[in-house]
Amino acid sequence: MPITYDALGTYTLTGFSSVTFSNISSSYTDLVIHYSGVANSGTANGIGIRLNGDSAANYAWGYFESNAGTTQGVNQNGTSYALAGYMDNDRSSGGTININNYRGAFIKQIQSLGIGANSSVNNVTSWSSTAAITSVTFFILSNSFASPSVVSLYGIARA
Repeated sequence: MPITYDALGTYTLTGFSSVTFSNISSSYTDLVIHYSGVANSGTANGIGIRLNGDSAANYAWGYFESNAGTTQGVNQNGTSYALAGYMDNDRSSGGTININNYRGAFIKQIQSLGIGANSSVNNVTSWSSTAAITSVTFFILSNSFASPSVVSLYGIARA
């Protein structure tokens, strides 16, 4: 079964703290977000996403992190966003966010992997809405993006 990736949009993030991909077509089965870049000054910053503008406490996530030889895991229920990775402030970081079956009438599952200079983070999130996803807001939790930073959204069609 051939799989195709269609580019649905790309943003250059320099100086911004968030961007929204809106009017997402229902022509695909899955969505994939790729990001890379650097946070402005300060410490490393979390990357979050919100679906359909939902900022209520409808997300539950957990992550496993390996950072400079140590590991930790954290779970959070009732949050206002899906944790989707981290971005270092002085070295390039990047990640991939997968949203499978984004238009189905059931609770959505999000999986992401972020990699920085000394760490990697694997996140899983449940969004408790059964609505089809029509917009995704991508943001940094407490900072803004520095140059060069970019995020791209792809639709995946399965024949």
